[in-house]
Amino acid sequence: MKAKYFLIPVILILSSSVFTGCIGVDNDFREVKSLVMNSTNEKYYKDVEFSVGPLGLSLARLIVKLNDDDEEAEIILNNISEVQIGVYKKSNLDYKHYDYSFFKDIDNKLREENWHFIVKHVERNELTGIYVKYQDEDINKLYVINIENDKLSLVRVEGNLENIITYAIKDKGFDRVNFR
Repeated sequence: MKAKYFLIPVILILSSSVFTGCIGVDNDFREVKSLVMNSTNEKYYKDVEFSVGPLGLSLARLIVKLNDDDEEAEIILNNISEVQIGVYKKSNLDYKHYDYSFFKDIDNKLREENWHFIVKHVERNELTGIYVKYQDEDINKLYVINIENDKLSLVRVEGNLENIITYAIKDKGFDRVNFR
């Protein structure tokens, strides 16, 4: 009988962790992380790596809703269904100058999975790539890959990103811009 009362909270805690998405990143995220790390020929160790799923985002929406002043955060959170984040520290701090050839393997891998690059930026010892994925002609996924001297950052966001982009453009006064 006592085991039953102990088991129920354990099951609730484990299931809530699974449904919030906070246990870890998915296989696709790990594959891209490995591809990026292998392409740089650098050694990295995990600093932060997590995902936030629907339940975790619902909790964030609830917190933001309590703060009436933050309309922008509410709009963004209402249109996001999942976020995966990884920050990895570089083992050695040698300062490299990157070039676009670094993106070749990453582009090929992501293109096979219907990702499209929208921004590639290289500035001496920093490199950033932004990729999007479409579903029914709407942007529903975004990958950001950033490499600096001392760290690698990966972010994947899923949801109705078209609404976020439209809101950002209208809010900044670019409401006459059409990306199609």
